Amino acid sequence: MLGRARPEIDPERRRAILEAVGQKVGQLRSGVGLTQEAFAERLGIERSYVQKIELGLVNVSVLTLARLADSLGVQMAELLLAPRKAERRTGRPRKRP
Repeated sequence: MLGRARPEIDPERRRAILEAVGQKVGQLRSGVGLTQEAFAERLGIERSYVQKIELGLVNVSVLTLARLADSLGVQMAELLLAPRKAERRTGRPRKRP
């Protein structure tokens, strides 16, 4: 349909979507024990691009989402699900003064 304007996505919603996808990628990447650098090498991209994805600064293509998912061993849809809340770290509690 040429000549028709595309509906715009509210800038706040756009930011939230990109950040959610980035957080999910970061959670899954760290969950499989990869650094951003190792993940970037696996994908054949720059580490700074992985960082931008995880910060929600870039709008990745569907094909890039597919590559990310394949590299993480998940279905592409998993990258579009809301990220889990940060889990509490286990370990020795901090000493109180």
